Amino acid sequence: MNVRNFTLLALIVSTALTAAFGGWELPAQMGATMTVVQALRVFVPSLFTLSLSNPLLAARCDGDDPETLARAMKDALTQIKQKSADLDEIGKDMKGRMEKGEQFGEKLREDFDKMAESVNSLKLSYTELEQKAVAATQEVHKGIKSWGQQVVDTDAFKSFAGKSGQKTSMRCQIKQIDTVAAGGTAGSGLMRPSYHDGDLVRMPRTELTIEDLLPVINVDTSSIDYAKQTLRENNAAMVAEGTKKPYSNYKWESATAAVRTVAHLAKLTRQATMNAPRLIGEVDSELRYGLGLVKETQYLYGNGTAQNLHGIMPQATAFALPAGIEAGEIRFANRADVLRLVMLNIQQRGGFVDGFVLNPVDWALLELTKDENGGYMFAQPQSGLTPPSMWKQPVVATPAMAQDDFLAGGFKFGATVYRQLGVEVLISTENDTDFEDNLATMRAEEMIALGVKRGWTFEKGKFSTALGLLAPPPSGG
Repeated sequence: MNVRNFTLLALIVSTALTAAFGGWELPAQMGATMTVVQALRVFVPSLFTLSLSNPLLAARCDGDDPETLARAMKDALTQIKQKSADLDEIGKDMKGRMEKGEQFGEKLREDFDKMAESVNSLKLSYTELEQKAVAATQEVHKGIKSWGQQVVDTDAFKSFAGKSGQKTSMRCQIKQIDTVAAGGTAGSGLMRPSYHDGDLVRMPRTELTIEDLLPVINVDTSSIDYAKQTLRENNAAMVAEGTKKPYSNYKWESATAAVRTVAHLAKLTRQATMNAPRLIGEVDSELRYGLGLVKETQYLYGNGTAQNLHGIMPQATAFALPAGIEAGEIRFANRADVLRLVMLNIQQRGGFVDGFVLNPVDWALLELTKDENGGYMFAQPQSGLTPPSMWKQPVVATPAMAQDDFLAGGFKFGATVYRQLGVEVLISTENDTDFEDNLATMRAEEMIALGVKRGWTFEKGKFSTALGLLAPPPSGG
């Protein structure tokens, strides 16, 4: 066997270029001292004349975004697998001929060389795509900035910070930050960009989540007109040929949701405005939380007067026993029973429930409900990983809801939040006596509206009242 044939056989044994070449030695009994790679570099140089850009991949990868790169990587793996299989077939043919003492034809050797070169080129191209995908993904995440970071990165802030001791102000518009899904589902709607607080120790906060139940639409007007459905009477029925068809009754009325402003101020020392991390903390943390707390209350209880939103609770239907359910019929009635009957009421009106809103105390009492043996009926204390839910629907436990009150409904179907632009942050040293006191005033505000389009798909009530309705009537005497 000549050296060329031996080298080709060694290449076949190394799984036809599907693994790295660097570690295998040629058999000592053959008297060779070079590694396979060294031998190939000497005897088959065409295998190592490779290009990092493979035309087969170039046609499939016309962009550098992560999604396009992922598709190109998938295509590359498919091609590598196919060509490696083809290479293996050629290798088996060559091995069979060598065992029979036959000589290789020039075409077979050229086919093997070309196929091996193609596989190597694809591997290198795949590595290049993989590196690009990592870089592209990092670039996407790097582009997501918190509200505070957007403020600090603006030319307005840099100019403001550089005018030490001068009377000045700045204005900047902050883009809305979207929810980021990472690892698993985002069905709970609780995921937010991470926040590094530095050396500031803050007061406890409650996660705000009602807005996560509602669809949000960006607008550029001061009011939104919409059709508000007030009646759904479905009289559809099976009819015989030639007979009159029944009429169903639906009613809508025109409604307007006015855009309202929620805002507040905070005083900062001039030194704090020069400290970017501290400013980021102030904007992202306290001001953002404060706006959210007010919105949370307005979405629920806003009475629609003056500058208040018209919230969901004033427009929801009050709880009553559903048709077909009588007092005392449900034994050992508890809060979970109330919520299930609320679902039944809404279903009987032709709606559906996709969420509950409770006060944290009522949610705790519901989770702590036990059976006669002392076992938890609903909660799983050992887990804590499952998002709060009842009757397969998410539960929002928020202090914005008054204790003993409850709300259920089709949030995504029944109401819409309208947002005009994003949060605006204004920092000024011209307010009040700020210039004299070396202070700055920071203002954060957001303009929002709420349209409750189908109030009948929401139901409200008090647990104490509802449980009283479910109690058995007093026995006659």
